[in-house]
Amino acid sequence: MSLVGGPRLYEAVRIGGVLDASEIWARLHARLERGLLEVERIISCCFDRRLESDECERGSEICAVLAEAFAELHLTAGGDVIMQVASTFVGAAPGPAEASWLSALVEDLRGILAVTASDAPASDPDAPLLVVIGSPTRFTDSLLWIACTRGLRVLDEPPGATAMLDTACIVVACDEPDPNVARRQFRSLAEQFGSCPIVFCARAPSMDVRLAVAPYVASAFIGGSPSDVVAEVHALVGRSKLQPVLAVFAVSPDSLVAELADHGVDACPFTDIADLIGAVGSRKVHAVLVGADVDRSLRAAIPALVRSDPQSRHVGVISLLARNTAAEAGALMHAGTDAVLPAGVGRAVLGASCRERLQRAVEFSTRPTSDPRARSFSQPHASLLIERMLVGAHRRRSSVSIGVLAFELATVDESRFAELSEPLSREFRGDDVIGSWTGHRYVIALKGVGRRTAVRRFDDLLRNLGLGTECRVGVTEFPHDGRALDELLSVSETLIERARADEGPRVISSEWHAASAPAADVLVVDPDVTLRALIVTLLERQGMTVVQMNDGASAFDYLTASEDRVRPRVLMMELDLMGIDGLQLLRRLRDAGVMGGLRVLVLTARIRESELLDALSLGASDIVTKPFSPGLLVHRLRRVMES
Repeated sequence: MSLVGGPRLYEAVRIGGVLDASEIWARLHARLERGLLEVERIISCCFDRRLESDECERGSEICAVLAEAFAELHLTAGGDVIMQVASTFVGAAPGPAEASWLSALVEDLRGILAVTASDAPASDPDAPLLVVIGSPTRFTDSLLWIACTRGLRVLDEPPGATAMLDTACIVVACDEPDPNVARRQFRSLAEQFGSCPIVFCARAPSMDVRLAVAPYVASAFIGGSPSDVVAEVHALVGRSKLQPVLAVFAVSPDSLVAELADHGVDACPFTDIADLIGAVGSRKVHAVLVGADVDRSLRAAIPALVRSDPQSRHVGVISLLARNTAAEAGALMHAGTDAVLPAGVGRAVLGASCRERLQRAVEFSTRPTSDPRARSFSQPHASLLIERMLVGAHRRRSSVSIGVLAFELATVDESRFAELSEPLSREFRGDDVIGSWTGHRYVIALKGVGRRTAVRRFDDLLRNLGLGTECRVGVTEFPHDGRALDELLSVSETLIERARADEGPRVISSEWHAASAPAADVLVVDPDVTLRALIVTLLERQGMTVVQMNDGASAFDYLTASEDRVRPRVLMMELDLMGIDGLQLLRRLRDAGVMGGLRVLVLTARIRESELLDALSLGASDIVTKPFSPGLLVHRLRRVMES
C-alpha cells in the first residue's frame, strides 16, 4: 500500500502513462459482461422449464446491480432494457414462452455496449489531468470513464515527478476506517502536490475520518455518484485556473488599488459606470469595491445594476462610507450591497473582506451541475439508442420526437459540420440522443416530447445557434408519424423536401401544409399501411386527390389547424385508431365545430351495432365494413360526396 515518495496507499492498477478511453472501457465491459453471462445462464434454464423462486431472486439481484452500473455510466437505453429483464423475474416466474424474448434483450444490451466502445472519445493532450487513486472497483472505473467522456485526461495512480506539475486535480476513493492512517495519507498527498485540489470519495466514513482529512481536501463526497464527482472536478479545475479580479470604482481609485495590491488583492480601477457594468457583465471582474468619494445616488445604483443581470448576481459589492450611519448603511444593504465598511478601516481588514467576496463569487461562478448534457454519437450508436428509446416509449405509451437537421451542402463543409456537435450537445438534455448522420445530417431524438413542443425547441435551437439559413429541420413524432426509426426518418426527409419546394418554414412537421395547397377530396385515416396504400391508389385512379394519415391525433390536428386551408370534402376513417380512436375523434371534431362542414365515411372492421350507431349519431354519413368491394367503396364514397 503506497503513496508517492512514501508507503503504498493503494495497489496500482497499471504503471504510468495516461489511460486511454478504450482501456478503461475494456475494464468496465469485463465487469458488465460477467453480470450479463450470469443473467444469460439463468435465462437458459427458461427454455426447458419455469424458473424456481431462488433463481428469480438471483436474477433480480444481478439485474439491479447492472441497472445501477448503467445508470452510473448514463447509458439510459441499457438501463431501460435491463429493467425489462428484471421485471420478468419479479412477476410470475418466466418459462419457455419468455426465454427467446429475454435472450434477445440480453443481445440488445451487448449491442449497446459494443457501440459505446466504438464511440470511445480520443484523449486531448491539452486537457486537464485528473489522477484517481483507489482500489480498482466499478466506481473508480466508472469515474475514469465519465471523466474521459467529459474532456479530461486520467491516471489511476499518482504520476511520477515529471508529470506532477501537470496534475489538475486528485480524486481519492478511500474507505480507510482508521482516522490516523487517513490523516497521514492525505497529508502526504497534500505535501507532494502542493496547491492541487484533492477530492475525497467514500461510501460511509466515520465522522472521525471525515474530520481527520478535512484540512487537506477541497471537497468530500459521501456516497456520491461518479457523475457528481466529475462535475466537482471540473468546477475545481475551473476555479484553480480563474484569477479573481476586484473592480475599484471611485473618483480617484488609484490609491485604493495600490493599497489593496500590497495586501494580495488584484484590482482594476474604474471611473466610468458604463465601463464598470460592461466589465461585470462580461465576467471580467468578480467583486466591486465602491470608494467613499462616489456620489450617494450612484453608490446605491451600482448594486441594483449588478443584481439586475442574472449573469452577474453572484458578484460581490462592498461600499466604503465616509460617514457610516446606520440609515445609509441599511439603505445600501437593502439595495444589494454585501458589506458596508467605514472609509478609515484598516487596509488589512479591507483586503480580507475583498478576498472573501472574491472567493464567494468564484465558487458561485464555477458551481458544478450534476445534470449531464446530451452527447453526440456516431450513426450506428445513435440508431441503436433511438430504437431502444422508441421501444421504451411504446411500453410506457409516451411520445418521442425525432428532428432531422439537414444542412445545405453549399453552406456547410465537413469541419463546420463537426464543430456543431459541441453546441448541439449543450442545447439538449442527457436523456436526449444526438446522432451524426451521413449527408450533413444530425438526427436528434427528444424523449417524452410531443411534436408541437419539439417544433418550438428546434425553432429556438436554430435561433440560438444562428443556423436559420444553413439548415432545415423535419420533425416527426412516435408513434403518430411512424413506428420505427427508418419510417420516421423517411417522413422527416419528405417534410424537408416539401418545405424546400413550397418555400415553407425552416422547422416543419406533418401538421404544416402550404397555404396555397389545393383542398384534397378525401382524407384517409387508417393504421394499416398496406390497406391505406391500396385505398389511395384506388381513389387516385378515379381522379381524386387524397391525403393519408395513420392516427386520430394527426387527423384532428390537420382538420382543426389554424392555417388558412380548405378542408377535404370527405373524411374516410377507421374506428380502431392509435391514440385517439375513431369515436373520440368524431366527438372532438364535433366539439371543435368542424363536423358541420365535413362528410364522414366510416370504413371499419368493427361490427358491434352500438359502436356503429354511435358513429352515425356523431355525424358519420355512411359506414362500409371490412372486407369491402372496391367498386362498392367508390360508389358509396361518391354518394357521400354528393350528399
